[in-house]
This record gives sequence, C-alpha cells and structure tokens, in this order.
Amino acid sequence: MSKPIHPNLRHIRLFTACAETSSLTSAAAALGITQPAASQALQRLEKLLDATLIERDTMALTAEGKIVLPRFRRLCDR
Repeated sequence: MSKPIHPNLRHIRLFTACAETSSLTSAAAALGITQPAASQALQRLEKLLDATLIERDTMALTAEGKIVLPRFRRLCDR
C-alpha cells in the first residue's frame, strides 16, 4: 500500500505565489524567505509530487502545475 502524499501548507503557498507572480524571487520576498530557500522548497515539493510544476527558465507552469494550481489555491483560501 502506498503512503499518502501530503505537501505542507508552506510549500503550497510558495508554489501558488510563484505561479501568480511568475517569479521565484518575488514569491520568496512575499513569503519572507530567501530565494535559495524558496528554490529548495519548490524542489522538495516537486520531488514529493514526482512532477515538475514550473519550468525554471521561463517560470511558466507545466501541465502538472496547471492541474494542481486551482487545488492549491483552494487550500490556501481555507
């Protein structure tokens, strides 16, 4: 039996901020963390989900990122 995957709210907020600003630096600043810490957190989220969510060179959402974004936004609104 597989163990359920549960990203934490900090990772979800970071991804959502990156998607909305198209900037890891801006997302990090908005959340009060450094850019390297934000980059590492985003990498951990992607590893946890086993999916690339954002193309780093353009900061564009991947197909997987577009799928999870509305779900993550709902979680942030709670």
